[in-house]
Amino acid sequence: MSEPASDLLDVARVYAEKLRGGAAERDRERPYPYAEMDELRDSLLIRMRVPVEFGGIEVSYREFTQVLKELARGDSSVAQVFGTHLSGVDTIAFAADAAVRETLYRKIVDDRCLLTNSWSESTGKHPLDWSTKLTAADGPDRFRLSGEKYYSTGCQSAQILVVGALGDGHTFPGACLAFAPAKAAGVEIIDDWRGFGQRTTASGTTRFTDVEIPDGWVVDMSDAMPDTSLYSVMFQLIFGSIYTGIAQAALDDTVDFVQRRTRAWMDSGVEQASKDPYTLQRAGDMQVAAHAAEMLVYRAADAADASQRSPSAHSRGLASVATAEAKVASTDVALECAAMALQLCGSRGVDEKHGLDRHWRNARTLTLHDPVDYKRRLVGDFVLNGQLPPVTGFS
Repeated sequence: MSEPASDLLDVARVYAEKLRGGAAERDRERPYPYAEMDELRDSLLIRMRVPVEFGGIEVSYREFTQVLKELARGDSSVAQVFGTHLSGVDTIAFAADAAVRETLYRKIVDDRCLLTNSWSESTGKHPLDWSTKLTAADGPDRFRLSGEKYYSTGCQSAQILVVGALGDGHTFPGACLAFAPAKAAGVEIIDDWRGFGQRTTASGTTRFTDVEIPDGWVVDMSDAMPDTSLYSVMFQLIFGSIYTGIAQAALDDTVDFVQRRTRAWMDSGVEQASKDPYTLQRAGDMQVAAHAAEMLVYRAADAADASQRSPSAHSRGLASVATAEAKVASTDVALECAAMALQLCGSRGVDEKHGLDRHWRNARTLTLHDPVDYKRRLVGDFVLNGQLPPVTGFS
């Protein structure tokens, strides 16, 4: 691990431990974590994956998954918001031209700008079926944005929103992305997220009414991504990293609760719950599963790093398969560990004040982001037919 990346991981671990201390209360009360996000913006983390030439800290895919897993171990909602920022940073890298890249990168580093996305809509036939439109305004390269988005994770604390839209039919003939200032006139961020998990992500509605987009802050997305693009691999690694963090957080809380609060069962023949043979077995299962999923995520990240060093459609395809494997494993393990936490903690653990149920609710909510069965099919098609995944926004 490079020295800057090592510093990032140290920062992430300290920050995550602070997050963990208030995670259950935030889950219970549902406040948006403004102070926590401000602390993140003030740290080295905001510079992560921005090129060094613009004052950023470049990290490998392996290093970025390690940082994100640690944040999720502290609070998976904060980790999800930061994950959307990281996807925005990579969006700049693969989609924006040189001038826009420099402008946006410097805003991230110099102004501590947090990016979050407004891609999906609640009314379309699928997540990328958009009705939000970009229309030409007065002057060249001037555009206005109108429409309504949902699942706008983290927009309440963002400075720049990455918005998917349909182009004007001329300059942008099809799909495009607009980088909209969050405080621009016509932007309305509505606190209407009511998911039973990931409660403090503010993944609700954002409304755009004739919002003026700064010159050049629109990029064309109508062409297919290159067959070497790792963007969707990175996007899926974000989720795998968070899922492994949730599994580890469930295990952390289980260890703490069983050691301090859970009573031994009367037929166990031991005085402490932490000595119960069945509790030992299940805790061991949780540890093995959490570590196995974590290693699969790191293996996928290593495949992405290898593809980045030697770009090809084949190496990119192998990274996509490895990432799908990690996504399947981390999904299952997050749900299993979160459920087992309640079983091992026992009836005392269901008291709302402990917030132990939040791990399952968080895992169940976030693992619904995109259907994991399509990842299983993708892996199966590679195993049986040697078919590499297509380059899409999700594979």
